[in-house]
This record gives sequence, structure tokens and C-alpha cells, in this order.
Amino acid sequence: MGRRQRPRRRHLEAPSEASEALALLAETLLQCRDGDALCQIRRMLILERRKLREMRQREEVCSKCYNRFLSIITDLELKIEEEEYRKALRRWG
Repeated sequence: MGRRQRPRRRHLEAPSEASEALALLAETLLQCRDGDALCQIRRMLILERRKLREMRQREEVCSKCYNRFLSIITDLELKIEEEEYRKALRRWG
């Protein structure tokens, strides 16, 4: 009987380029100061976090790459929250 082999963990393709692209997209959309754009970014980040988590559960990605991308996603989510907070202060303030 053949043994079932575990899928090989791999490094994500060009993690620095992908992270820079995500950050650039988020920064560009944040600068437009559009509430709809912020919602779109938030949805995009939620989907990316979900995909990353699923890849990690299937052991398709190494922990170093997982943690790096998770950190980038979290940083972008915090920037969005800060921008929403600033908008709320301007609205009420």
C-alpha cells in the first residue's frame, strides 16, 4: 500500500513584490478618501487573510511566509481603521 504524502510546504512566490503591491494599492485607495474604497480594501484583505489561513491549514506555505503576509495584512487593516477614525473625527468635529 502506498503512503499518502504530505504536500510540500513552499515559500510564497515573490513575497516582497506581492506585499509591496498590496501596500501600494491600499495607500492609493486610502488617499482618495472614499468610503467605498475603504470597504473594498477591507473586503480584499479579509479574503486574502482567509486564503492565507486555508493555505497554512493545508500546509502549503511555510510559517515564515505565512507570518510575513499576515503581518502585512494586519498593518493594512490598522491603517484603514485609522483613516476611518480620522474621517469620523472630521465629520463630528
